[in-house]
Amino acid sequence: MNPDHFYHDVGVRMLSNGNFVIGSLANQEVPGAVYDLQMRVSDVNLIPIIDTVIFDDGWNFLPVYSGLDFIDENNIWTATYPLLGDSYSDWEYGRIYIFDAELNVKGAKYFGGSSSLYLYSLKALEDGGCIITGITPDENNSDYNDVFFKKVMPYDIITHAEETSDPNDYDVLIYPNPVVNELKVETFRRNLDISLFSSDGGYVILNKELTVPYTIIETSNLKTDSYIYKISENGKTIQTGKIIKK
Repeated sequence: MNPDHFYHDVGVRMLSNGNFVIGSLANQEVPGAVYDLQMRVSDVNLIPIIDTVIFDDGWNFLPVYSGLDFIDENNIWTATYPLLGDSYSDWEYGRIYIFDAELNVKGAKYFGGSSSLYLYSLKALEDGGCIITGITPDENNSDYNDVFFKKVMPYDIITHAEETSDPNDYDVLIYPNPVVNELKVETFRRNLDISLFSSDGGYVILNKELTVPYTIIETSNLKTDSYIYKISENGKTIQTGKIIKK
């Protein structure tokens, strides 16, 4: 299998008013966006009515066969999987989005992180949720031989990650790890801040406010070591982890 064959999938569905909702990679009409997610509502003549572009870092791809679906027009599901590094092994995270009929982002989550993901399809379900399918490397990490399934409900995406039952969903994505010069922090959740602590407990960054959809933190001046990050909302810690500085 060569993933290069499937880079440019487009998801299309008709709305009840006869317009189309289209999910695709952002095109040349959007300055600076080539591999970002573009959501568009067009009329029957494909004249754009609404455009929403999600400027995420890396090369972002929709599931190759079906990347957009809905039953309730106010819960339009889509997903992407980003290439955050230089090889296919860096496809470690997926992103799930719910849009309303005006293409406002109602919620977004990151999932995965234990192994690479390559997504095939997204299907909306009658119960309001969706199923995402794909493939992931086998236990020997030799090839994409294992099947990946994930079912999510609107509650799982709109609700804060620490309040869901899924241990592998995230409101905040932090990468690369190990880091060299820049640490990137992605989130669609507002009113969050980040603190970074050295291995001896001293703080390097204290309560830096995160911006939507991403924040860049300069790390070139940090010494080679391990650091602990803490994401907080109004003083309450919602996510922690370790960052390695090379």
